[in-house]
Amino acid sequence: MQDLVDRYRQLVVAEESVETLDLALALAEDVVGIRLRWTAGRLEARTDPGQPLADPDLPELARVGARRRRTRPRLEKQARTVRAAVTLAALPALADEIRPPLMERRRSLLADTCLVVFHQACFALLPELRAKDWTDERRLLTESFPRFAEHVPAVSDRYSVLALYYDLSGDWERAGRCYREALLATHSDNHEFMTALQSAWSFLIEHQMLQQAFDLLLESYPRVARQDLDEVKELMTLTFVLQRRFYEEQLKQRSLAHGLGPTLRPSEA
Repeated sequence: MQDLVDRYRQLVVAEESVETLDLALALAEDVVGIRLRWTAGRLEARTDPGQPLADPDLPELARVGARRRRTRPRLEKQARTVRAAVTLAALPALADEIRPPLMERRRSLLADTCLVVFHQACFALLPELRAKDWTDERRLLTESFPRFAEHVPAVSDRYSVLALYYDLSGDWERAGRCYREALLATHSDNHEFMTALQSAWSFLIEHQMLQQAFDLLLESYPRVARQDLDEVKELMTLTFVLQRRFYEEQLKQRSLAHGLGPTLRPSEA
């Protein structure tokens, strides 16, 4: 067990890469005692002694198996994508089929390892699936995210997973709500609190939800630790500046649209 924990600790500090993803996938399988293999367009899931398990209920796998070009690099990337999707969507449920049941410590390690898999799949593997001929694989992977969220024990982590999923899906309103829920579920004493606040704020700013970003900071301010107050004040100031610039630009565009010319400030008149 200690070897598994040591491997997990190395993964947590590793850089974002498909190599790190492969290590995380292997660790998740070792924690449970399952081997996932995708060969010749078919998925095999076996326990260590070689006992076959029921195939995970992922109907999207059928589309992924139909390919004309079967070069080795493509097959390797395809296999990695399928393993990641099945690990996220089905491995926690498959773990319940193993006898004897997983010890609580292993179950906790599996949940943490799957979060690493999710992070690496989202930020290292998905960017490699942007080409049009990887549409099916990309859909398979992204649709595994909400299924994975159902098995995430921590509420804050669950909403963080859903926030990234809805962000990728273009449902920014729902993504914004999930970022907010993730922040609300993070205790102010948790070292991840400021990270959750910055993530939610950055998302809202990126998508021009400036009033929501300002409201988020006001709402969170009473929970901020004393040593982080100055940083939050800076975010408030920046948000206010961005709001002013946004509304000034809106006013300018409306004036030009009505043929009134640019609006001058009193100091410029």
